[in-house]
Amino acid sequence: MNFKIQLSIFPQTEEKKKTLYGENYDPSKNYPEFSGVAKIDSTQIKTFIEYLTKATPDFDEYSKTEYVPIQADGWMNKSEKGMKYLVMNLTPNYKKAKQIVDGVAISANNTDNIETNTESNDDFAF
Repeated sequence: MNFKIQLSIFPQTEEKKKTLYGENYDPSKNYPEFSGVAKIDSTQIKTFIEYLTKATPDFDEYSKTEYVPIQADGWMNKSEKGMKYLVMNLTPNYKKAKQIVDGVAISANNTDNIETNTESNDDFAF
């Protein structure tokens, strides 16, 4: 199962916050110090949705909620203007993707076991 969501996170200066919020800017409010946009190639949306719906959810003891893990890897980068920012790639969690390929996943939308083997596993890469 192969998808990659790219995320670049930039620091937000007061000037950027004023520009972003315009006349709604309130200096007494606590705005995010970092901001970015996640991008997923439109050809990978189907695979991303399939991963989310077929992955066995994990349970978070702290929040008492189920979640589907997504791998996040990141590094610092520098723009052409010299601004440092964080770049992250979000990809399938290896263990969860393997469970889907092997047909042992439980739907994140249903607690019943489901068969997840597809006719072709060509879309699944590890």
